[in-house]
Amino acid sequence: QRRTGRDLGATFLSGTVVVNALTELYEMFKYLRPQELQRQRISCVYAWAAIFTKKTADYELNVTGSVKRKERFRNYIKVPELAMFLREITDYRTADMI
Repeated sequence: QRRTGRDLGATFLSGTVVVNALTELYEMFKYLRPQELQRQRISCVYAWAAIFTKKTADYELNVTGSVKRKERFRNYIKVPELAMFLREITDYRTADMI
C-alpha cells in the first residue's frame, strides 16, 4: 500500500465468518482500506463504531451475581452503506461454490 499509494496489495484469508465482534470489521477495514478510512475521517474504532453501530444499555449479571447496567455496541446501523463498504474488500466462497 505504501509502495503504490493505494489501498491495494494486502490479502487476508480466513476459514471463518466475521461474526465474533463488531470490532473485527473495523480491523479488516483498517488493514485493507486505510486510505478510505482516512478519507472518511475514521481514525479509530470508536469513530467507526459511532458511524456504523448503535450503543445500547441493558442489565446484565456480573460475576458476583449482582445486576448491573452495561452499555455495549450491540447493533449495526447504516447497514446498506456498511455492506457496500464491505463488498469492496471481501470475496467469499461457500462449500456449495467449491
